[in-house]
Amino acid sequence: SCNYAPIINFYNSCKMDNNKERPIFLFAPCQRCGSTMIQRFLNSSSEIFIWGEHDGYLNLLYTGFNKFSNWNITFRDQRQMYFEMGFNTWTACLAPDNPALHNATINYIIELFRRSPEGKCISRWGFKEVRYNSSVAKWLLTMFPQAKILFINRHIASCLTSLLRWEIARDNNWSRTNTLESLESWIRINNSFLSVVDTYGSICTFKYEDIISDKKKFVSEVSSFLEVSETIINTDVLDDIIYEPNSDSRNRSNIYISENEMNLIQNKEVDAILEAYGY
Repeated sequence: SCNYAPIINFYNSCKMDNNKERPIFLFAPCQRCGSTMIQRFLNSSSEIFIWGEHDGYLNLLYTGFNKFSNWNITFRDQRQMYFEMGFNTWTACLAPDNPALHNATINYIIELFRRSPEGKCISRWGFKEVRYNSSVAKWLLTMFPQAKILFINRHIASCLTSLLRWEIARDNNWSRTNTLESLESWIRINNSFLSVVDTYGSICTFKYEDIISDKKKFVSEVSSFLEVSETIINTDVLDDIIYEPNSDSRNRSNIYISENEMNLIQNKEVDAILEAYGY
C-alpha cells in the first residue's frame, strides 16, 4: 500500500498567514456618494493606495467561491477515499479543498490590488466600489481579518439630484435606466449594511454630509479608525473638486426634480433607511 501521509500533511500545511495584510476597502451604496473624493484623499498618502471601481467583479469571485466551497462539502467523501486508497478510487469530483480555495483567493486579491499603478508594493492597499453589499464585505473580512472597511453614505435625494445631472452631462453614457438602477442599489446595499453586527470594529460608516460640514473631525476620526497618522494624508484634497473627464459635469445648473422622480425615493423603506442612518 502507498503512504499518503505526505499528501495529507501538505494539505494541512496550506495555512496562509494573512495577518500582515491590512487592506482598506472603500464601499458606497451607489454612485455620487463621495467615494471618489475619499479615494483621492487616502491616495494622497505615499503609504496608501486605493484602486478605483472594477464593475463589481469580485461579486463573481464571491459567488464562485461559495459554489466551489459547497461543492467540496458535497463531495468531501471522495477526498477522504483518495487519501485512504490513492488513485484507484472514484475521483471524478475531487477538487482542491476549502483551505486551498481560501488561500488561493487571498493570493488572487493580493496580486490584483496590492501594487500601485507604478508597480510599487503598498503596505495599505485596497479598492473602492459601489456594487458590493455587506455579504461581500464580511467575506473579505474572513480573507483579511485586519482589513478596514469604510462605508460612505449620502442622502438619496442628493444622490438623485447628482444622477439627474449625470443624465445631462454624460449625454448617452448615463441613462434614466442607469439612474433607476443606482437608486435601487442605494436601497439594497444600505439595507444589507444595516443588518451587520460589527463585532471587531472593522466597518465604519461616514455620511458625506458630515464629511463636508466638518472636515477636521472626519480626518481625525478616519485616521483613528484606519490607524494612520493624520500627517501622512493631504487634507486639502477634501477642498478640491475634480470633475470627470469628457463630460459636462462642471455645469452646476439647478436640476428640477419632477413629482414622479420624487416618488422614486419617497416610500416607507427609504424613510426607514434614512432614519436608521440618522438623516
